[in-house]
Amino acid sequence: MNLINPIVTAIKKKDEKGVTTVEYAVMLVLVAIAVLAFGGTVAAYASGPEGSVSLPVRELMGRNVRWQFVLVYTMPDDAKRAAVAAVSAAIADGALRVGEDAGLPLHHYPLEETAAAHDAVENGAVGKVLIKVS
Repeated sequence: MNLINPIVTAIKKKDEKGVTTVEYAVMLVLVAIAVLAFGGTVAAYASGPEGSVSLPVRELMGRNVRWQFVLVYTMPDDAKRAAVAAVSAAIADGALRVGEDAGLPLHHYPLEETAAAHDAVENGAVGKVLIKVS
């Protein structure tokens, strides 16, 4: 089953012109390319196990697409604060949904069970693994 087409269809139903920014793990490169508007930006912040990605360069050049690779740990503090504000605004607007009904289950672990949380990630937990620190 092709999992990319339903994702692309759902995104384009929201905005038929395409999106201007896609933030994604490199594993989703086909989705990012399919939904990106002319002149859009792809911000890649992670990679798959192989650590590389193949791009259709001619198509992307023709659409003036910009690729930006991001390592959060090296970003200036102002950029991190701006990113947190943008994500917070998207959440408040309902643009980012999480939870079982959104297809992104949340797995919560107390701080003292951090090792179990890491085990869950290493064993392929679907969704987000969160550690409560307070």
